[in-house]
Amino acid sequence: MLDFKEFRGRATPTVNEPMATVQKGGKSISLNRAAYELIGDPSHVVLLYDEKRQVIGMRPSDGDVRWAYPVKKQGRSVSYLVSSTAFTTMHKIDVSIARRFAATLYEGMLIIDLTQPVAGLTGPRTAAQSLFGKSSPTLPSLER
Repeated sequence: MLDFKEFRGRATPTVNEPMATVQKGGKSISLNRAAYELIGDPSHVVLLYDEKRQVIGMRPSDGDVRWAYPVKKQGRSVSYLVSSTAFTTMHKIDVSIARRFAATLYEGMLIIDLTQPVAGLTGPRTAAQSLFGKSSPTLPSLER
């Protein structure tokens, strides 16, 4: 007999919730509009990393320091990109797949806790492929 438990979570977060995605390969970190606005729509951010806690910090900047990274609007969407190749490489952040995280505000910085991914993203694949790898899982026989 099957023992189903009802799923009460949402499939995807709403756009009103601050979210950040560390892109596959580590080339960039994308922010949705809510996350971008949470830190005051900055032109640049300074990237910080707490290695012990595995937390990324993004401190807003006007670009007055040379290590500040520009925040670029992504085409016609409401996402914003921050280049992060050197940052993710230096800190050995896992970028084998794209991962989305809830973003929070702490002392004026956007905080991305890498220990708490909301979802693993792999690109334009089916939901089953994103959850279980390259092919869909084999489901157990439902015959009695």
